[in-house]
Amino acid sequence: MRPASIQKDHDTYRIQNNLRPYGAYNIPITNRDPGPDGRVGTADDPGTTVTYHDYAASLAGQKFQQPMLINDAASDASFSSFEVAASRQLGPAGGSSWRRIPRRRDTSHTCRARPADLGCC
Repeated sequence: MRPASIQKDHDTYRIQNNLRPYGAYNIPITNRDPGPDGRVGTADDPGTTVTYHDYAASLAGQKFQQPMLINDAASDASFSSFEVAASRQLGPAGGSSWRRIPRRRDTSHTCRARPADLGCC
């Protein structure tokens, strides 16, 4: 019999743009959901809409980019796993084994990073 346990906590870092705060994303834009094929107007469209928010054109450009790496407690994650394995040899011609792996993952964190905050858009 072999027991094993793993528990890991992650301090997740993210990039924050100091010159374009989250409150600046206040222009709602609504588009039709294109479905799995990525094209609007085909048979696989679900008929729903997707709303995302943009910032004003006056906040666009390099002068409103100041990325800073921060340790956000709301983005932290916790993982734990426990495993028990047992095996028994019945004889030279056969055997049996048993294994149980319960896992738990805490996914209560939220990701606040947006593509514009990462400087890629």
